[in-house]
Amino acid sequence: MVIQPKKKLVAYRCAACESTVYSMAGMFSLSGDMFKLKCPCGGSEMKIENTQDNMVRMTAPCVFCGTTHQFRISRKTIMDKDLFAFPCSYAGFDMVFIGDEEKVQKAVEEALQNPIGSP
Repeated sequence: MVIQPKKKLVAYRCAACESTVYSMAGMFSLSGDMFKLKCPCGGSEMKIENTQDNMVRMTAPCVFCGTTHQFRISRKTIMDKDLFAFPCSYAGFDMVFIGDEEKVQKAVEEALQNPIGSP
């Protein structure tokens, strides 16, 4: 029997072109030092790094306020939960999504229903 690694979909909105950037990440691909998710337009990238204390640090450009935000969460929590949405601390809108594929897709669709700058 082959055990497949648990995969999570990672998504963020590009601050340059406002498109949504997606990538699947498995348990083992998150165990490396750094994972980069780059927008095809070349205008932004999200970084996911493991820390020595089994935490994951995500750095992403913000489509809402134009700054770069950092989020920190345990690797176990990411892999155990269905969905995490990380908001812009200034605008309050979700900007980074990580979780099960269907849940992330749905959360991104719901986030896109709110135009940038309106609650």
